[in-house]
Amino acid sequence: EYDKPIIDFITEPEKAAKNRSILKQLFAPLKDFEAEGYIKLLFITGVTKFTKVSIFSDLNNLTDLTIDPLAVDVVGITETELTTYFEKNIQQTTQAMELSKENLLKEMKFWYDGYSWDGKTFLYNPFSILNFFRKKYFGQYWFATGTPTFLIELIRHQKITLMTLEEKHVTSGFFNKFDLEEINKRNKYLYHLLFQTGYLTIRSVTLKYNMPYFHLGYPNQEVRQAFLSNLLEAYTYQPSENIGDAFFHIYDALAENDLVAFIRQLKILFSGIAYYVFPRKKQKNATAEDEEKNFLAWEGYFQTVIYLILSFLNINIKTEMPKHKGRIDGVIETDKYLYIMEYKLETSTTIALGQIKERDYIMSYLNTKKTIVLVGIAFGREERNVIDWKSEIWEQN
Repeated sequence: EYDKPIIDFITEPEKAAKNRSILKQLFAPLKDFEAEGYIKLLFITGVTKFTKVSIFSDLNNLTDLTIDPLAVDVVGITETELTTYFEKNIQQTTQAMELSKENLLKEMKFWYDGYSWDGKTFLYNPFSILNFFRKKYFGQYWFATGTPTFLIELIRHQKITLMTLEEKHVTSGFFNKFDLEEINKRNKYLYHLLFQTGYLTIRSVTLKYNMPYFHLGYPNQEVRQAFLSNLLEAYTYQPSENIGDAFFHIYDALAENDLVAFIRQLKILFSGIAYYVFPRKKQKNATAEDEEKNFLAWEGYFQTVIYLILSFLNINIKTEMPKHKGRIDGVIETDKYLYIMEYKLETSTTIALGQIKERDYIMSYLNTKKTIVLVGIAFGREERNVIDWKSEIWEQN
C-alpha cells in the first residue's frame, strides 16, 4: 500500500510530508520505464487518495479503479463464489455450529457481506470469511487486525455527530482526492477516510437530476459492532468489557419497560466515567456564545453515550429526529415499546414531557401497534449524571 508511510503519520503532518517527497522520487521514473518498454502492467494499491501530494504528478497516466464498473468485484468474495468454492467449509461449519445451511449463510451475510463500490455488487471480506471457517464462531476478525486509533481520535476531537455515520449521502465528487494538510481541520475528510479504510461502504446509488448520489453506511455487523465498541471506549474511557454487565441490564430493561432499571444502569455507567472526560463546566472570560456552545456540548455528550450504548446492543434508536414542530432527542424501539425521549440539562423533567406533548411529537407514531412511552431525562453538570427522570405511557384517545 503506497500510502502507508503517510497514513502512519497522519496526525504528524511534517513527517507525513517528508515521506511524501520520498514516495514521489520512487514513483516518478515509472512513466519513462513504461515508455521505454520495461513495464507492461503496473498495479498500485493503497487505502487513501490525496491531492497536492505530488506523489503521482509525474506518473499522470494512472486509471483510478475505486468505483470503476470494471472493478466492482475484483476484491472480495461474491455470494456465488462463496457457495461454489467453499461448499466443504460450509458443510463442516454447519455441523460444528449445529446450524442449518440456510441459517448459517444468513448469519454469514449479516456479519461479513456488504462491501460494495457500486451499490449493487456486494462482497464478503475474505480475511473474515477464512478466519470464520477456521474458528467456527462469529467474531470481529478483520477489525482485530488493527485499531484505527487516529480515526477514533478524529471523531472524538472534531465532535462528529455519530448518528450521521450510517446516513451519509454524497455525490461522485466525494471520491476525489483530498488534502493531507486539511485532514485535521475539516470534518468532511473524516468520511473520506472512513470510506477508504472500509468502515463505510456504498449501500446504494440513486439518480437525481441525472447525477448519481451515493448512500454510505456500515458494510456489515462485524464492522458496525467493532467500530461502535471502540467509539464507546473512546467516549467513556472504559474498556467495553468493564461495562458489559450494564449492557445486558439495559437491553432487558427497555424490552420490558423497566425504566427504573434503565436509569439505574445509566447512572452506573456515567458514574464510572472520569471527571476530566466531560466538557468543562466553566470557562474563564467566556462569552454568551461560549456558554451556549459549552451547554450544547454537555447535552451532546450524554446523548452520544446513550446512542452508542443502544446502537451497540442493536436496539433501534434514532436521534435528533426532525418533526414539523421541532426535533426529538431520541426515539427508541423494541419489540413491544416505542420510547420518545427528551433529554434536558439541569431542567425539569416535567418541562421535558411537556415539550414532547406541546410539539406533537407523538403524531407521526399514531399508527404504531406498540405501547408509546414518553420519557424525560435530566442531567446535571455538577453531578455529571442523571439527576431526575419521569415517564408516562401515552393513552390514545
